Amino acid sequence: MTQPVTWRRYAVLAALLVLVLLWGLRSGSLPIGWSDLANSLWGGAETSANQPLYRTVVWDIRLPRLLMAALIGAGLAISGACLQALFRNPLAEPTILGITSGATAFALGTMILAPGFFLLLTSLLGVATLPLLASLGAASTLALMLVLARQHSFDPNRVILIGIAINVFAGAIISVCAYVASDQQLRILSFWGLGSLAAATWNKIPLLLVAIGLGTAIIVAHARFLNALLLGESEAHHLGFSVKRAKQWCLLGVTLISGSAVAFTGMIGFVGLVMPHIMRLLFGPNHRHLLWYSAMAGAGLLVFADTLARTLIAPIEMPVGIITALIGGPFFVILLMYSRLWHPNT
Repeated sequence: MTQPVTWRRYAVLAALLVLVLLWGLRSGSLPIGWSDLANSLWGGAETSANQPLYRTVVWDIRLPRLLMAALIGAGLAISGACLQALFRNPLAEPTILGITSGATAFALGTMILAPGFFLLLTSLLGVATLPLLASLGAASTLALMLVLARQHSFDPNRVILIGIAINVFAGAIISVCAYVASDQQLRILSFWGLGSLAAATWNKIPLLLVAIGLGTAIIVAHARFLNALLLGESEAHHLGFSVKRAKQWCLLGVTLISGSAVAFTGMIGFVGLVMPHIMRLLFGPNHRHLLWYSAMAGAGLLVFADTLARTLIAPIEMPVGIITALIGGPFFVILLMYSRLWHPNT
C-alpha cells in the first residue's frame, strides 16, 4: 500500500511542476495564449502573425530561464534537506550557514579586487570561471565552518551562530568590493546580491546540469546515512556508516550545488529552508523520498517565484531573490516561534 501512495505523491508533485512551468512560459510582459504556446513548443501551424515572435520568446528567453530556475531550485532544496539532517538543526540551509554569501564574496572579490587574475582565468576557462570560483568560495566557507564548529562538538546552535558570523564577514568583503567597484562591476554586484535569472542562456544549462546533477547524485547516494544520522552520530556509526567520510561526501555535494547556483544567479535564499520543512511535514522524514520531494517542490517554488518576478510589475522585472525572501521570511519567523514553543527552556 505504501508504494502506490509514494508514486501518487511523485505524480502530483510532477504535475504541479509542469503546470507552473507552463504558466511561466505563458506569462510575462508579452502574454502568450495556450494555442500559440503549443505551436511555439511543438512547431505547429502558425495561428497568428506574431507566431515567430512567440517562438523566439519561448525558446530563446523563457525556456532556458525556467529550466535554470528549476535546476537551481531543486538543488538548493536538496542542499537544505541534507544540511538539516547533517547538523540536526531545522534552520540549516546554504544561505543561513553562510555558504552562498561566502561563495559570492570569493567570486566577486576575485573579479573586482584581482581583475588581472580573473581575466587570466576567464581566458583559460571561459564560462566555467565563475562557477569554479563560486564553488571554491563555498568549499572554503564550509571548511572554515567545520573547523570552528569542531571546537564545540558540532553543537547545532553553535553552527547557526558560526553561519551568522560568516555571513557578516562575507558581507563586509562584498561591501569593500562595492566601494571600489566600477559602474559596470556595481551592476554585476547588484545582480548577485539580489539574485536574478535574467542572464540565463542555453549554453549555461549543460554546465549547471553537470554540477547540480553531480552534487544531487552524491547527496541522494547517502540518503540511508542521513536517515541513520537522525538517530545520532553514535547510532549511525553502530549501524555501520563511516560518519566522518559520509559527512564529507554530503558536504561536497552541497558545495557543488551551492557554488554553481550562486555563480549563475547570485544569492537566492530560503528555498533550501522552506521546501524541505514543508515536504517533511507533509510526507515524513525518510530521506530516500524526502530529497526527491524537496527537489521537485524547490524547482516549482523557484519557477513560481521567477514568474512572479517577471509579471508583478511588468515590464519591469524584480530580482527573484526578493520574491523568495518575501515567501521564506515569514516562514522563517514562524519556524523560530514554534522552535521556541517546542523548546521553552532554550
